[in-house]
Amino acid sequence: GLLASRVWAGIIADALGEPIRLSSEEQASSRGAVLLARERLGLGRIEDAPPPAITETVQPDPANAATYEAALARQEALLAGLWGRPRTP
Repeated sequence: GLLASRVWAGIIADALGEPIRLSSEEQASSRGAVLLARERLGLGRIEDAPPPAITETVQPDPANAATYEAALARQEALLAGLWGRPRTP
């Protein structure tokens, strides 16, 4: 999804407050799963696999940080309200 939408990549970078490095790997999740399985089978460490080529780095926009921090606070308050007291049938 991040490769298809620079807007989405920007939102993720802003929300995390960290740069997002986009690679040319179209199936990054599948690659990660294969590397993890390979490591678990004792066929090599993830760190030893060749890294994918980084095609772009999306920098976070600090001006958006307050918006995402406020959204996180609202989400945490909602969850506390939902899970903070017993559920009734």
